[in-house]
Amino acid sequence: MNYFKKIVILLQVSFIYPFIISGKVVNESNEGIAYANVYLKDTFDGISTDLNGEFAFETYEIGLQTLVVSYVGFETYEMEFDINSDKFFDISLTELITQANEVIITAGSFGASDDEKVIVLDPIDIVTIASARGEISGALEALPGTQPQADKEGIYVRGGDATEAKQIVDGMLIQNPYFSDVPDIPQRGRFEPFDFQGTAFSQGGYSAQYGQALSAIVDLKTWSRFGDFNANTFGITPLSLSYGRAYGNDSTLYGINLDYTNIRYFQDFNRESFLSDYIKERTNFSKPPSGFEIKTNYAKKFDKGVYKYLGKFTEYSLGTSSSDAEIGSNFNLKNDNTFILSTYKGELTDKRNIQLGISYSQNKNDAKALIDDGEPFRFDADSYDDLYQVRAVLTQKFLGKSKVSFGMHSFDQSSNFSSYIFENEEDFYDLDSLTPKKVEIDEFLSTAFLNLDFRLFRKFALNSGLRYEDSQFLDKSTISPRFSAAYKLGRNSQVSYAYGKFYQTPEIGFDQWYRNNNIDYMNLNFSDLDFEQSIHHILNFEWSQKGKMIRFEIFDKKYDNLITLESQNGCDDSSNLCIYNLLNDGYGFSRGAELFWRYDQTSDGLGQDFWIAYSYLDSKRKFKQFSNEVIPSFASNHKLTFIYKNAFKLANGAGFNSSLAITATSGFPYYDIWNEQQYESKPYLSFDIGGSYLPNIDNGFMVIFFNISNPFGYRNSFGYEYVDPFGLEIEDGKEKLPSSLRSIFIGCFMFFSIED
Repeated sequence: MNYFKKIVILLQVSFIYPFIISGKVVNESNEGIAYANVYLKDTFDGISTDLNGEFAFETYEIGLQTLVVSYVGFETYEMEFDINSDKFFDISLTELITQANEVIITAGSFGASDDEKVIVLDPIDIVTIASARGEISGALEALPGTQPQADKEGIYVRGGDATEAKQIVDGMLIQNPYFSDVPDIPQRGRFEPFDFQGTAFSQGGYSAQYGQALSAIVDLKTWSRFGDFNANTFGITPLSLSYGRAYGNDSTLYGINLDYTNIRYFQDFNRESFLSDYIKERTNFSKPPSGFEIKTNYAKKFDKGVYKYLGKFTEYSLGTSSSDAEIGSNFNLKNDNTFILSTYKGELTDKRNIQLGISYSQNKNDAKALIDDGEPFRFDADSYDDLYQVRAVLTQKFLGKSKVSFGMHSFDQSSNFSSYIFENEEDFYDLDSLTPKKVEIDEFLSTAFLNLDFRLFRKFALNSGLRYEDSQFLDKSTISPRFSAAYKLGRNSQVSYAYGKFYQTPEIGFDQWYRNNNIDYMNLNFSDLDFEQSIHHILNFEWSQKGKMIRFEIFDKKYDNLITLESQNGCDDSSNLCIYNLLNDGYGFSRGAELFWRYDQTSDGLGQDFWIAYSYLDSKRKFKQFSNEVIPSFASNHKLTFIYKNAFKLANGAGFNSSLAITATSGFPYYDIWNEQQYESKPYLSFDIGGSYLPNIDNGFMVIFFNISNPFGYRNSFGYEYVDPFGLEIEDGKEKLPSSLRSIFIGCFMFFSIED
């Protein structure tokens, strides 16, 4: 039984009894084909054949489905059948006599459940990696090229900061993928791994379909599941309560999920229990994070297409206190967030497809920060942003698997935030007289792209494209060329190359840094600014065979037109009384090499899986408040990650999964800009242990899980911060530390089906 696939089904709030799909895959000589892909089309149900060509997997699908069997060098097999009982198949694949294994462009990309990428991570990987914290960005930190951070959320890729990596769902931008910024405390992502059928991670050189990201794209695909069910679900953890209701048939699906979260009792346990000295919580929440979320979904299958809707509304609040805390400040936040997505994907003809999408998102922060400089004063840190999107893509297939895509994507954005200006020293002693200025930013970004995917020869693949962007905010436009190619060296190995030019509008409305540096927005002409830009070159070698993979990649990334500060009032740049203007005077580079090795011995969700990832990074840039090229504080030179997972059955038939994750990096640079000093933190070490137990429950499902982070108490430090969240000097510096020395989490999910 594939226990971990049951988690996927249950978290998709569709609880029914499974059927077993089994069989054997052979070639024309009646020899078993090992490691062939066997799956149900447009679902996440499937498996690879074993050494004898045999397979067996569970499915919760009901009704008419299509079984797909594929293996490189053979024609793909498809068969439509009706699922109403367990099924067994004898399948013979026809070899492509005159052609070698098909090549796939992999330079810069890690993929999961994506037809055009190599499968490296899937939702089960994400939740079973001990260091992932059950979220997508945490799992991506286990791959080469990414960097861990103690005090900031986001994905930091190959010397780029978090604003340079964008998350996309079904082609549409997620404007606020993380819960809103809180000083010194990293925030979780708003979306869960099981919200998506697959994840494709591009660390550079991505296609012309996407833009506005100087470093990376995380491309997420929502589920396309249909089947007969009518069920209720209920979940409980130490942090939350949830209830779900879902209905589906062969052509329609809709559901609703309600979730309430409050970490008060979890915080009390960490700070007041017998384990408090062991955990050593460093954050003090004056108001522990709490909130409510409602998520709705709807999908409709037509003869030649699928319409999908996803809606999500979140309301939460928290308060932090610097009293009795090593990190954090006096900060209160109330946040409302809305995300609505509606897409259609279908066939116009046998060789012509269309994708349509519209989306709306809104994020509102009611935030106050307390500064106690003799007399307490509350800073207004309110902000608001919204985004309307429309996207259309037309794809035409030709010459077999080749295709050309043409599309447009428009973004109508607005944002506003409060900004304080300190004009002279007296302002610090008369804070009550300061009135925040409201900065308003409106942007309409129009984009169009053309992308050619050329697959005439099975040993050679080429992808090229152009992307056009026009910004009303900057009053400027750009054209971005993109190119990638791959060549098959042998049956199990290939090389790939990717090149691209990438542009990004300065993140003035979204990056907290722009609000904390005494910038005079009232006298700033935004049309004087320009797009920030980067150029990528990526060369990749990959070998894979029977669950083993070796991947080596070198890259070179050059930056230009990065945002920098310019003193407006002629003051000394080390003075915190400077009033600044913005320029596109920055530049920089990131180059390096990465090695990824994986050995996956799992079958039907059971077995061992481990990998080792190493990254070398050489990065410098002149940007933001730095007047010369420096190594970014989020970039270490070396990173090594080891992941081990083992899933097995116990004697009573229950399942157990254990996992181990170790990440080590060289030190991170940090800077005292007031005294122009550069330092380096000590090396970083992360050690995580996790496990889950899945007992057999009649008419239901249960999983008991645990995670221990840093059990041996290694004291990680990311150096010192010499600028507070409001741009003021911290004289002796403030150490950047994780939110606790150690963490322990034990929980239980229970699901019970109530069929109507």
